[in-house]
Amino acid sequence: MRETVALIIICLVGAVFAEIYELNVDILKEAECIESFEMCQQEKCVEEMESCHRESRIDMVVYTGFVNIVNSNFHFPLIGFVNMGLGSQSMPQLGFVNWTQNNFESTQLGLINNVGRNFNGVQLGYINLVSESLNGTQLGFVNFIRGNVQGMQVGYVNIALNDLSGLQIGFVNLAHRVDGMQLGFVNIAESVDNGIPIGFVSIVREGGYRAIGMSVSELAPYNMAFKIGVERFYTSFNLAYKPDREAAHEASFAGWGVGTIVRFNDVLFLNPELISMNNVGKHKQNHTSFVPNLGFRITSGLSIIVGPSFTWTSIWNDSDADREIFKPTFSFKEHRINDRNRLFVGGRVGLRVQAR
Repeated sequence: MRETVALIIICLVGAVFAEIYELNVDILKEAECIESFEMCQQEKCVEEMESCHRESRIDMVVYTGFVNIVNSNFHFPLIGFVNMGLGSQSMPQLGFVNWTQNNFESTQLGLINNVGRNFNGVQLGYINLVSESLNGTQLGFVNFIRGNVQGMQVGYVNIALNDLSGLQIGFVNLAHRVDGMQLGFVNIAESVDNGIPIGFVSIVREGGYRAIGMSVSELAPYNMAFKIGVERFYTSFNLAYKPDREAAHEASFAGWGVGTIVRFNDVLFLNPELISMNNVGKHKQNHTSFVPNLGFRITSGLSIIVGPSFTWTSIWNDSDADREIFKPTFSFKEHRINDRNRLFVGGRVGLRVQAR
């Protein structure tokens, strides 16, 4: 029984590829007809063009429910395993593979959706491809647009090779110029104009923000951070070390944060940051700080950062050693909420070098 089913499937798939192959031959032949017509148009070779066109099968309609191949004059939905629309299409396509040769204005629902030119509508599938521009929505695992995007891409990987005027939501988002929003784990853009990328890492080649900071804080005297994104929203990766004569009070920290820069003029700017740091080692502690920094630009790439710091320290287990392990380098105010939570008011000062 299994062998019979497998044989039937193989035959059907073979028939599909044979039909596609023959169709490609016809498309090539039609292209030759058009080229021939353009070459002899001045001599009015209309009859030769019409004769050549009749020999091809471009005008034919194949609607079997399994493989559907229609021209641009077919104005009904395509529902089948493989749907192929020649020319432009404006009716829904529902199938395993949906393919349109030129422009498409409707909805494609399938595993693989492809539009040969511009797309206006909704693509819902595992892989969605548009060769030119999108005005609508793509929902899938991989969404790819060769041209501009005016709308939304939602998937694991979203790619817009030209301009994005809308929204990308995914694990990896890539666009040439962003005039909208990228929301994902990794965002990559050539430039960001009026938009904003929000993610764990946002890489913007032109006009992006990249800086290295060194500072002293109430948490630890030695702090280093790498900041990347855009000035409207960037992420930071932080390391800190607090030495102590007592080994039990020595601590190392690693963490992640977010920040923004609001410039008042060419010299002065506000730089609020929210940073979460965890102890590296056996002690289970988290230190979350809100730091409303004030920045002063010294040169085009060097700034002084100074401001107060409000830190909430949480201890994750019940051991007496961990309850007493953390002592800040300094603090202006300390409040013990309970055995596991404390608040510290401190301050930070440092230098920041911005890459150009």
